[in-house]
Amino acid sequence: MYVNWDCLFMDRDGISIGDNAIIGAAAAVTHDVPANAIVAGNPARIIGNVQD
Repeated sequence: MYVNWDCLFMDRDGISIGDNAIIGAAAAVTHDVPANAIVAGNPARIIGNVQD
């Protein structure tokens, strides 16, 4: 898992971050992030997948 700078996690009931996920700078994470996902934005959305 890699979390960039200035991210915001909107924790209502807990947020789960999957293995090998990447969270972009200043992302506002409001939902679980699946494994191997790349998320960014406000609110954070999946913009790609990590290739092994």
